[in-house]
Amino acid sequence: MAGTADGAVMIMDRTKEDFYVPGIAHANRKVTRMDHFEVARQLKPRSNPVAYWKLSNRAITSLAFAPDMQRVAVTCEDGGLRVIDYMNELLEDVYLSYFGGLTCAAWSPDARYIVAGGKDDQLTVFGYYEQMAVARCTGHLSWVTDVQFDPAARNAYRFMSVGEDAQLLVWDFSLPALHRPRLHRTPSHQAGHVRHSSDLDYLHGPPGVDDAPSETVHGRVPRDGCAVLQPLVSERIHEASLCGVQFSQDLLVTACRQGVVKVWRRPVENVIF
Repeated sequence: MAGTADGAVMIMDRTKEDFYVPGIAHANRKVTRMDHFEVARQLKPRSNPVAYWKLSNRAITSLAFAPDMQRVAVTCEDGGLRVIDYMNELLEDVYLSYFGGLTCAAWSPDARYIVAGGKDDQLTVFGYYEQMAVARCTGHLSWVTDVQFDPAARNAYRFMSVGEDAQLLVWDFSLPALHRPRLHRTPSHQAGHVRHSSDLDYLHGPPGVDDAPSETVHGRVPRDGCAVLQPLVSERIHEASLCGVQFSQDLLVTACRQGVVKVWRRPVENVIF
């Protein structure tokens, strides 16, 4: 699966050598809705791609499959996190960044949460079943470039993120920690939701794109509308901006934009990092 700079997602079959650019009705039409999801039907059986989805006019920045491989989370420069039913080619949900484009996303091991980072210098934890942002993670000093859950964490959700600030941050949250702040206002994701004037400061979508809440597009949660998490650990581990973090059973691997890859041995049990 690959995302393109013009807002499309293509699925390839590595056994097929030929490539055919599929036709999309009104291909040059400007996408004006965050819940736009157009599927190309005129595909050649013997050529790639085997599926072609048009989501936006802005660049696709990352693709993350759920643990059961039934859904994929797609982040985009337009600030939308889209959850797509991969098998049935259906758009399930669209979540909006606090500000600016999104750059990365990861599913929790139990598929209950999606963490997305972006150009707002923070990460947002979205509840798949709650259909809303449940926590924001502040600590990065620049754009977040990658995030991954730690599959070895026990009794809590632990993930690590890296960013343009060359820092690796370790985050930890549990269900009791995701309490509602005192000033919590629960945003409705039902059709016909009316924005309050106090919410307008948080609606910074790209010009010309309709991000109004609907059954699919879930409205932004204001700053005081969800829990705020602070990192357990924050370390500058490279000289240049970081662009990737990955886990293996025994190792942690980080990469920076100077082409340097560092391999870290996993900590012993009961040690955070």
